[in-house]
Amino acid sequence: MTRARRSSLGPLESYRTKQELVLARLRDAIYDEEFAPGERLGLRDLAVSLGTSTMPVREALQALASEGLVTLVPHRGARVTPLSAEEFQELYMARLGLEGLAARLGAANMTDTSLARMRQLLGSMERALADGDVDAYLRGDFEFHTTHYEASGRQRLVQRIQSLKRQAQRYMRRARLLLAASEATRTFHCDLLEACVDRNGPLAEQLVRRDLESTVEELRDQLFGREDGRPDLAQL
Repeated sequence: MTRARRSSLGPLESYRTKQELVLARLRDAIYDEEFAPGERLGLRDLAVSLGTSTMPVREALQALASEGLVTLVPHRGARVTPLSAEEFQELYMARLGLEGLAARLGAANMTDTSLARMRQLLGSMERALADGDVDAYLRGDFEFHTTHYEASGRQRLVQRIQSLKRQAQRYMRRARLLLAASEATRTFHCDLLEACVDRNGPLAEQLVRRDLESTVEELRDQLFGREDGRPDLAQL
């Protein structure tokens, strides 16, 4: 009989290398726009700021280039990759499908505990708007939708959505003031909560997809403009 071997593995965080830590820090800085799109990233300046040698920074920049966040130019160093319509299209299409599915499954499997939390968050979001605290509103909005989606019981689906939202942050943050304060956004959250109360999955999916499409139209206007004055989602 084979004796079960006890694992001696510790927390994964303990084994992160210097390069992994530098990579995570630079990735977050780009997503949060501490470095603006198109900004030059000086190897030595970054090393000094991070308190490390240039080698882990160089490796991190190469990894970020493979992710499309950084552009490496021979003999000229690295720059933050500019915002692009192509990336915007890919993120939008992926979110539209995944969040629609999570909205439908989450509403259909909604629990009373999750509903109570969504009601609480909706109240907090309204108070944040009244106080002019957009950051607090957006934190509440993120948790509101996460609570809804987690009711689906599909944790991997929720994690994929959160990853896409993180990647889209460079685009979304530019319209956050306009979108957060709009009456349509406030109505949407109330309607979505009611759909969850009724366990109406198809309606929840419809509401989420419609809201995301509207958000994309606003963002596409602001970021890339449109020649004919009308949004064309079919071309995204």
